[in-house]
Amino acid sequence: MRSMRVALIIAAAGLWTGCSSSDGPAPTLAGTWHVSGGTLTRGGSFQPNSFDVTVTASGDTFLASMPTVYFYNGPTLVATYDSGAQVITFSDTAKFGFGENATGASVRCGFIDFFGTKNSQRDTLTSGSASVFFSDTVPGGYCSPTATGNVTLHK
Repeated sequence: MRSMRVALIIAAAGLWTGCSSSDGPAPTLAGTWHVSGGTLTRGGSFQPNSFDVTVTASGDTFLASMPTVYFYNGPTLVATYDSGAQVITFSDTAKFGFGENATGASVRCGFIDFFGTKNSQRDTLTSGSASVFFSDTVPGGYCSPTATGNVTLHK
């Protein structure tokens, strides 16, 4: 009887370890990301101030889909960002985000970015930020943000 009980315990342990594998799929950045925030520096804001971004895997890269985002300075509409969303990757592989270019922009730097630092589960971007660019380049040829702010980014 005791040997049968030991055999059952060993069999159950074998099934349990066989079913839980460390070779399972790794967390992915693909999914529906929820962005919320809106208040930016210099009296600016973006609308909608809460929206979803869908990120899908495509081969070795990602594609994004997000709604049109509007940038306001006070009550004045400054820019419309609806050029088709893009996933943003940084040379620092801990960073990830998405953004869009302004349509019909008469300036060289016309885009909006939402990004943060990936957590290990890849379901939250910590230290989330929004950066709005709608200006010509500054001396030296790089783009400088028109307004920035904190955002929450999670699946």
